[in-house]
Amino acid sequence: MSDPLDLPLGSLQTFLETSYQLELKGLEPLDLGADPNTFLYRALSVKGKAYFLKLRRGNFNPLILSFPKLLQDQGLSQIIAPLLSQKGELYTEFKAFKLMLFPFIEGANAYHKALSSKQWQELGQTLKRIHSAAMPDALKLQFSQETYSNDWRKLVNDFQTRIMQETFSDAVAGKVVTLLLEKQEVIKALLERTESLAKTLQNQALDQVPCHADLHAGNIHLTDDTFYLVDWDTLILAPKERDLMFIGAGLFGNHLSPQQEQAFFYQGYRETNINQAALAYFRFERIIQDIAVYCQELLGSSEGGEARAQSFTYLASNFLPGGTLELAYRSDTSGL
Repeated sequence: MSDPLDLPLGSLQTFLETSYQLELKGLEPLDLGADPNTFLYRALSVKGKAYFLKLRRGNFNPLILSFPKLLQDQGLSQIIAPLLSQKGELYTEFKAFKLMLFPFIEGANAYHKALSSKQWQELGQTLKRIHSAAMPDALKLQFSQETYSNDWRKLVNDFQTRIMQETFSDAVAGKVVTLLLEKQEVIKALLERTESLAKTLQNQALDQVPCHADLHAGNIHLTDDTFYLVDWDTLILAPKERDLMFIGAGLFGNHLSPQQEQAFFYQGYRETNINQAALAYFRFERIIQDIAVYCQELLGSSEGGEARAQSFTYLASNFLPGGTLELAYRSDTSGL
């Protein structure tokens, strides 16, 4: 990864040392994630301690730092909260960027390393505590709230129209068009069912709790003896099913069956009443968002090189037997 500021890394290093009273050997750019507005580095101190540096430009909500810090302060050890600057702040500003610093913890995500049965139970316990976390009103007001918006559904509809009217010369884009045409009726039914569930849920007074809202295997960071829940950029107040939908939905790799994931997880989360309409809605909506995002990437541009083929594989996997779409329909038992 190149320096996002078109400046020598030394300028960033000097600022970091001053802001956090550190003495560093250097900064190493990390090629992680796909967000074009986020830049990541590993910083190493002269004493051998490593730090995880995150630069973010554009939209920024301090809630993504203050809420994890609150959880850590309440005793949740599975949270990596930001380190405080010399001024006692959760982040600083460098040029057009918000700068955040964390401890660097070696490990792998849950796609590459399986959660043990005990860790699945601990994940359930952790999520239960997040959903019931006490927080001041001022912090609560910083959360956006679930509205069951149809923005992603409109975007997928737009792409369905575009592929009937436009031609795409890129080979991967051509494969996307072929897939969307083959699955046209499946996608139409998906959009209609999701819209129906959204209208039903909008008329229900469901309790809203703080939700991580992106609880897939890539956001579970595993070490030899513990795990951490990372990436809080999608925080929202929503029905608890906004998070619970990830368990058994085919979003944690193939280490366990959906039934095993649910069995171990709920040993920790404990008994709870699940709104099946909400669970199905959030699973359907997640797939629709996937389709929209990959269409934006693969039909909106020919850039991306070899990564484009992998993105197409991810898109197509939603429609495979036993894939996320099939699992989502299995959960759609509300009868609405």
